[in-house]
Amino acid sequence: MTLSRRLFTALFAILASGILSTIYPQSAVAQGVAWSRLSLDEALARAAKSNQLVFVDVHAEHCGPCGQMNLDIWPTPEAAAIVRDMVTIRIDTDSAEGKALEKRYPIMGLPVALVLDADGREISRVVGYYNRGQWLRDAAELGSGVDPIGRMEAEVAANSKSLIKTAALLETYLHRQRVEDAEALLPVIVELDEGNRARRVEKAFVSLAKYYDYFLGDSAVSDEYWTRFVESYPGASSIGQGIKATFEHARRENRLEEWGTWMCSVAEKNPTSGRLHYSIASWANRGGLRSDCLAESAWKAYDLGVGSFMDSIAVVLAEN
Repeated sequence: MTLSRRLFTALFAILASGILSTIYPQSAVAQGVAWSRLSLDEALARAAKSNQLVFVDVHAEHCGPCGQMNLDIWPTPEAAAIVRDMVTIRIDTDSAEGKALEKRYPIMGLPVALVLDADGREISRVVGYYNRGQWLRDAAELGSGVDPIGRMEAEVAANSKSLIKTAALLETYLHRQRVEDAEALLPVIVELDEGNRARRVEKAFVSLAKYYDYFLGDSAVSDEYWTRFVESYPGASSIGQGIKATFEHARRENRLEEWGTWMCSVAEKNPTSGRLHYSIASWANRGGLRSDCLAESAWKAYDLGVGSFMDSIAVVLAEN
């Protein structure tokens, strides 16, 4: 490149920068979220001094959606605008601080965008990541500093037939550790979402089971919720998760034979639920259980075209 062309290129860059700075203020062209290298307690202390909120990106290396947010969300000016008046930190749940965070706030799935006041009280959160547009819509109110739970309760009181709003309130109660209030909404959701058509009942059961297990450490109550879920909604998309959870609880309690007998009774009542039979056969095989009724589940999964090697597992599970 000649000297004159180099000068022209440099002058053009300077002019373009000036024009862009005039059209777009610096805050608007900021490239993404600037993270503070602080612990949670340090961030809360800074927030107390500066009268700010704390924004926490709760993530993990093994979380696929978390990695996608690193590409889609955090480098963008839209995300920077949402958190611009907050102290921003990131916490990996696999770290020691992450383990402590999970004991302090109910973290039952990743990723979580968590907003706290300077006293550490939760203001709001966004759970999960599906796509950029949806997340930005869900996160739009995070920077307001307004706790939405009062509005949510008022909306449910004004429209007791709203399944979506009632289900969202149950989840928020769990986030705020108001488990009794959440449990009181479960029968309402069961009635509103008859047959789990909208899958809101399913999510409510799963959330309650995870809350008791992951946050409260009460595997017995968690198992009660999983058991009710499996028996009531054998065709649900999360049925495999429920069977796995009840299997693991039974194994810890040295009650696998009892679990196998129960599974046989559930299977007999639901002959066409392919995922149910596949999960029963798979976990029974892992547990070394043997019975003709468990083998029958493997054959039914095979006939329904669900899973692989079900015919071979059926032979293994058979008593003879």
